[in-house]
Amino acid sequence: MQAAIADVLGRQSSASFELFHAPGASSTTLARRIAWDLHREHPVLLLRHYSPDTVERVDSVYRRTERSLVLVAESADMGQSEREDLYRKLHERNTPVVVLWVTRSNDSAPDDTGRHTNNVMYRLAEPMTREEAREFRTSFGPAPALPRRRRRWKR
Repeated sequence: MQAAIADVLGRQSSASFELFHAPGASSTTLARRIAWDLHREHPVLLLRHYSPDTVERVDSVYRRTERSLVLVAESADMGQSEREDLYRKLHERNTPVVVLWVTRSNDSAPDDTGRHTNNVMYRLAEPMTREEAREFRTSFGPAPALPRRRRRWKR
């Protein structure tokens, strides 16, 4: 998936990648990791709230940087109709953006009938198996040590 996203970004094009997942499947972590891996080459935006000003703000980042953008959003913060509206309005402005939309679902990924053609859907499986978790820890390293709590002043 990251290679497909990088390809779209490299062509100064736009696409929407939908990540459907069961609770606990780590889609948010995956989306943020992909964004982190791409952030040195492309501006990354984490959308926490969709408003009428969102399109203008996203477009202004593109105009300032002249780099294709990565926008990560969760369905809890931006509904499907808002995501499609954002994508359409940015496309009308010729703003190259990859929207990485994460949505929790207990069903399989829905049919994409009637959606724009640059829409790619992924369905992440249930939470990782023990073997997958071991590979994940190996790939991304050990957890950082937590700082010790400091004792308050002694009297």
